[in-house]
Amino acid sequence: MLKLTGGGGGIGIQICESESELVDCFERTKQKGSSFFKHDGIYLERYYASCRHVEVQLFGDGLGDVLAVGERECSVQRRHQKVIEEAPSPFVSHTEAQLCLREQLCEAACRLGRLVKYRNAGTVEFLVDDRTGSFFFLEVNTRLQVRALAGSHTPSRYRMTWT
Repeated sequence: MLKLTGGGGGIGIQICESESELVDCFERTKQKGSSFFKHDGIYLERYYASCRHVEVQLFGDGLGDVLAVGERECSVQRRHQKVIEEAPSPFVSHTEAQLCLREQLCEAACRLGRLVKYRNAGTVEFLVDDRTGSFFFLEVNTRLQVRALAGSHTPSRYRMTWT
């Protein structure tokens, strides 16, 4: 899959099924980057036809102490934009192995936060392969991603209030 480095909102994502398709799409994707973002940088990302988009919210104090607040399912998307977010993720809630996956995702997010001495609220995004349960880092957003309540279901134990 080709992705624009300056892109967002799913613009510039091009799934390529073969080497020839990759070659055909490369220049067109670069042109799209120049047109939309005034930057034509491209990177390759492995494409998973059947996967989950799971995010972990975390807080770090800048000294190496990091807390994962839980994960949420963000796989219901339209044009690579999240439509529904649900916490906790039903995908990692049913079996013992999936509960272990929840712990692994949260620990991976915290390990990243500790490594860089993260100081902020943030969101670490992962892809989880439906077939194998393996997960792969996508990106970190250095803020909590707050959506309208109409598009998100979050049990009260995961909600935060600021005092």
